[in-house]
Amino acid sequence: MTSSQTWSTVAISALAAVIAWGFWRNLGDTQPEVVEMDLDGAIGTDVLADQWVPVIRDHCMHEGAMVVRITSPGGSPGEAARIASALRACHRTVYTVAEGVAASAALLPLTAGNEVILDPYALVGGMGIVKPMTSWASFAQTVGVADQSIASGPLKLAGSPLRTLSEAERASIERLVSAASAQFRSDIAGQRPKLNLAPETEQGALITAGAAREQGIGDRVGTIDALQRELPGTWQNVTPTRPQGPQQILTLAAGAITRGIAAEISTSPIE
Repeated sequence: MTSSQTWSTVAISALAAVIAWGFWRNLGDTQPEVVEMDLDGAIGTDVLADQWVPVIRDHCMHEGAMVVRITSPGGSPGEAARIASALRACHRTVYTVAEGVAASAALLPLTAGNEVILDPYALVGGMGIVKPMTSWASFAQTVGVADQSIASGPLKLAGSPLRTLSEAERASIERLVSAASAQFRSDIAGQRPKLNLAPETEQGALITAGAAREQGIGDRVGTIDALQRELPGTWQNVTPTRPQGPQQILTLAAGAITRGIAAEISTSPIE
């Protein structure tokens, strides 16, 4: 071996040793990563499960913590349930934090956390289901417009904005809302075994953070700043970018078509 070859071998060995030393040194100093997400806005419009679920899954393959900050009036329970399911399957320790208002469908991802934290000034609740409906029947009659749709059954047109609900139609929709509400409460109770709601909360009222903790919705009252002090390591925000402008319109339209809403334009989704 020539002297130049010897020096080359020594240099390569030294470089490899430096790289290895740096790797092990950094590995020893690295603290668990904290992944942060901001669930802000109406679920199903501002917050889309098709965006959120893949991001949650990608970041839940590793150990560490995930913090989901929630400010939402609710929205689509179906979309919220998908997000909650992804959070429950996360390998990280999931902390959900209610900030501002966390109500209605937003209770599903909120109560999916391993630890549910309620900001002292948060308003939580809105338990239950709403079936939005509007009737233009009187206005239509005034301007001479009549609904002459032909349906295969007496309940098929229930909810048409150009018709007044019959007693049978109203009873049918009330049964639908009641069943969906029972399912919603069952899902929340499944995530919060110590749930003990007051009658007012059961009926859809918003309650304070302290009352929500006492009724088993949350584990403790605290702030995001206190949680940041509790969780060491680098925090990385991975919130999906909210679609803007034409892109948002196309995204929402595609979602609506996929869920079959456009196929029955006379009805509105349960919220």
